[in-house]
Amino acid sequence: ALFLVLLKSWKVRRRLSESLRGMYNVSKPNVSYDLVLQSMNLSTWTIDAKTHVVTYERDYRKGLDYHTPNSGIDVFHDADAIMPEDAERIKASLGEICDGKKEYYHEEYRAKRHDGGIYWAESFAVVASRDAMGFPELIAGTSMVIDERKKLEKALAEAYDKAEESNRLKTSFLANISHEIRTPLNLITGYAEILTSTDDDDMRKLCISTINANVPALLNLVGDMLRLSEMEA
Repeated sequence: ALFLVLLKSWKVRRRLSESLRGMYNVSKPNVSYDLVLQSMNLSTWTIDAKTHVVTYERDYRKGLDYHTPNSGIDVFHDADAIMPEDAERIKASLGEICDGKKEYYHEEYRAKRHDGGIYWAESFAVVASRDAMGFPELIAGTSMVIDERKKLEKALAEAYDKAEESNRLKTSFLANISHEIRTPLNLITGYAEILTSTDDDDMRKLCISTINANVPALLNLVGDMLRLSEMEA
């Protein structure tokens, strides 16, 4: 009898151990899943492709002023929180994935904060399951705030525009200065040739005077070009 009791107790502990192990194996990927969502500041949601009802799941976005899908309402009504400039595009894109016209949804848009401000968001979604006819049943998606990335993109665009403007000004400067250099250089070389070939004192004085007057101007232009090279370096 003692042996049977011990055997039964061992079987019970074994079943409990297996159950706990199973629970751990299930919870382990869920913990990893949550950690990924937290590290990427994502929110997750699903859409019933037939009824267009959206279900809010998790939201790990930093801050409390971001728009979150309201569970149990039509996603197209929920899209009213999106700025009018982007709303029609988002609704059309959601309609295409719900109707099975495309497998993947990816959009960037502006949405309203609860405090009335505006923020940039990016959403991804895929067809998670289909019915027997192959039509989408469930759409699974994520959203994230991309304000920082948009600021960086704007800063990069402005830096690019400044670089383009700088390059345009440099090209214009070099074109102008190359034209300006020719004038004193032609005078210097021209009068230098006359100076070596004439014995007329008045002409020689004129040549020397002209050369002396144009050498500083030429040096100033060359100095400007060197300073431009220094700034570029």
